[in-house]
Amino acid sequence: MAIVVADINLINVLKGIGILLCPIALFGIVFIGFMALMKLVVGWNALVRQFPVRSFQKLGQRYVRQSAFFRKKSRGGGFRAGKMFCVEPAEEGLLVTPMFARRTPILIRWIDIANVETGEILSVNVDCANDRRMSLDVPAEALPLLREKITADRLSKHPSLAELIGERFTRPPEN
Repeated sequence: MAIVVADINLINVLKGIGILLCPIALFGIVFIGFMALMKLVVGWNALVRQFPVRSFQKLGQRYVRQSAFFRKKSRGGGFRAGKMFCVEPAEEGLLVTPMFARRTPILIRWIDIANVETGEILSVNVDCANDRRMSLDVPAEALPLLREKITADRLSKHPSLAELIGERFTRPPEN
């Protein structure tokens, strides 16, 4: 009789442990799956090969929770990864670390930046392999650094929505 009771207690303990561990394991599987899916959708492994991190010297600023937009240059559409990147300016370029691949950052050299659209948020555009383009959002406070590091012909003013609306009402009608 004592063995049967011990077996039942052991089974109940194992059930309790299973009930506790099952949601944790499920969360881990979903989390790892999400990270793998993000790397695949964004094409992060190709970016790591194109923009490898060698040596770099950080300049001190760190912009966390930045967004990026990935698209084919030859057609519309694309994928926006919102607030998933940490951008750190360095002497050599921008060190970009995604939340979904923290161990594999990329270093976008200053020379590799195609252009920067200025406005309320800076949009740093980078041409990537396979006819792709990455547009990385950076706070406007980084503009002095970008002006120092890239040539003026790669900076362009991106009008804000308020400026576009104001221009629409202040411009004389066309005949």
